[in-house]
Amino acid sequence: MDDLNSRLCQSDADVLARIMDLEIGPAETWPSGELGALLQNHLSLPLRQVLLDSAPYLVSRLEAIPDLNACLSRSFVSLLFDPQVTVGILVVIKEYAREQWLNPASPVPGDVLEVLYYLSIAVALVRCSRSIACLDANSLRCGFRHLVTLPWLDAPTRTTLTEALTALEAGQIKV
Repeated sequence: MDDLNSRLCQSDADVLARIMDLEIGPAETWPSGELGALLQNHLSLPLRQVLLDSAPYLVSRLEAIPDLNACLSRSFVSLLFDPQVTVGILVVIKEYAREQWLNPASPVPGDVLEVLYYLSIAVALVRCSRSIACLDANSLRCGFRHLVTLPWLDAPTRTTLTEALTALEAGQIKV
């Protein structure tokens, strides 16, 4: 038995993964055209459906919102582009996106979740003058710069990310 343990400890990860029949390798990649459509589809989903399906505990963070049912029935896009959106809603959207982005079993492509994550942060910076991220200004700038170059982003999302990037670069927003 000690000999077997010794050999297993000396094996590389790919061999062990094949023995255990686990998939190791790059995550599934999606064509740009599909990512744009997937982003639009995800943004159109009602908050209630998404949170109850994948992160029901986040709903409790919204309980202080006066008309919770109305909020939960709204789509991501209607909330993110609402001039009166609250920081609390943006934090919940950011947390959902971050947790799903880090979850390898998430059915939503990581690229789409990355956009949703940074978009919620950008909206908080631009519309609420608040940072809801633990990231420093340089990390946020790098993330925003990367995302605005994606060819599959819709115009409102690209505009919001660009506004946040411009404000950060001009020092108009403190993080």
